[in-house]
Amino acid sequence: MTTAKRSCLVNLTEQPPSSLISEEKKSQVRILLVEDNPFIQLIHQDMLRSLGCFVDIAATGEEALIKLKQEDYALILLDIGLPGINGIEVMVEFNRYKKYAKTPAIVLTAFTDQNVINQCLAIGIKEVLHKPVKTLELARVIDFYT
Repeated sequence: MTTAKRSCLVNLTEQPPSSLISEEKKSQVRILLVEDNPFIQLIHQDMLRSLGCFVDIAATGEEALIKLKQEDYALILLDIGLPGINGIEVMVEFNRYKKYAKTPAIVLTAFTDQNVINQCLAIGIKEVLHKPVKTLELARVIDFYT
């Protein structure tokens, strides 16, 4: 890594998390976090809140679909390995609604199988992030997709 790139990273990571996303965006970013593990829910919720985002949580695919019909979200963060309707099935169902066509979905997963990743991308998922996810990664995704 060059010195210029390294110093840029150092400066970026030294900023408080809430300063990584513009104030204008923060006031508009409502995120649906779809995650079944309560511990990971808390970690990701804290990370997202530290970035200034509003966070709703769904613990199952079924709950996610209900929330998606009730609320408008700027971004969906979606685990694949959900009980019942899995994350891929949630996305397939979600894609049936034209009003959500512009809402980006990002997968947060421990799966590293390239076939699973390709399947996610083929159904409209914008990006796949591997757990454990860092606050800086979430800030980049939120800034880019919202």
